[in-house]
Amino acid sequence: MTEESLYEFECSDISEQKMLESFEPNEYEEVIEDWVNGYLKSKRKYVDVERLGGKGDKGRDVCAFYTTDRQTWDNYQCKHYDCPINLSTLKQEISKLCYYTFKNAYPLPKEYYFVAPKSLSVEAHDTLYYHKKELKKAIIDEWTFMANKMKLDEKNKLFEYIRNSVDFSIFKHISPTEFIEQFKKTNYFSFRFKQHIKLKSKLAVPENIDTFENTYINHILDTYSEIENTNINKENIPDKYIDHFKRQRKHYYSAFTLEKITRDACKNERPFLDIKEDIYDSIIDTVEDTSIETGYQRLNNSLQEARHCQISDSNELSKAVDSSSKQGICHYLANENKVKWVIKNDK
Repeated sequence: MTEESLYEFECSDISEQKMLESFEPNEYEEVIEDWVNGYLKSKRKYVDVERLGGKGDKGRDVCAFYTTDRQTWDNYQCKHYDCPINLSTLKQEISKLCYYTFKNAYPLPKEYYFVAPKSLSVEAHDTLYYHKKELKKAIIDEWTFMANKMKLDEKNKLFEYIRNSVDFSIFKHISPTEFIEQFKKTNYFSFRFKQHIKLKSKLAVPENIDTFENTYINHILDTYSEIENTNINKENIPDKYIDHFKRQRKHYYSAFTLEKITRDACKNERPFLDIKEDIYDSIIDTVEDTSIETGYQRLNNSLQEARHCQISDSNELSKAVDSSSKQGICHYLANENKVKWVIKNDK
């Protein structure tokens, strides 16, 4: 895939599994919500995802809905413990779902997933997948959830509901390994797992100039026109500027690659915007320096300033930025008319 060819994640000193285990419980629920939104939502065609975890959630942490009326849904139950989910916890959580669906607090989910950084204990795993009938019977026989608030008649109706209406095949789990591999394919991985993004390749510079390039291209052409004292356009660039012009387009597409990586691999556009801001701050004094005689010199001096701009290591893209993409950001700024190389006297 194109996305995979443009970037890769730098290996961290802390393993992905250890990072998964290091999240605080509330943050872990946010991570699960990111995974459902970033990976599962489009694949399973969910129309909405909402995190309900916390006090009073009635056994629902991250809910993913297939329909706008929220009648058809999946539940992702987050258990961030320092040990695998044991059989007792498994029974308690399933009991909770059975109770609240019996009370019509919400409908039964289509699927119910246990998601835990240390997975299930062997006993819980084997009981969940290989002994579902025994699990259902044990939950009824050992019932404790809200037991002191229920009368005998209500308990009997609840147990009948569990026997006849709750299909235990809906209960499953996601292994930590499978979760991490799927999470890597979301835009949240570098942000949540503190991973730097490394550049693998760049977008090719097309031979024809696209319309979205016109503004920065015109600013470059203005610098040539100023020196030559004639109107220079894309069709009549003098030979002595051709290589310079080609380099500028190469730089622009290096920055374009960086922006695409941001869209594909980052939670939001903040890393790219921060780099743009850093480059702007590093070149703006040069851009506004009226002692520089020509726009061509002002452009080249700005490119030199951009090359030396230091990008913070805390930025997810810091390992993906190179000299060419830094210079390309100058043209991004010109494309937005935030900088202009030729100072024109309007008088």
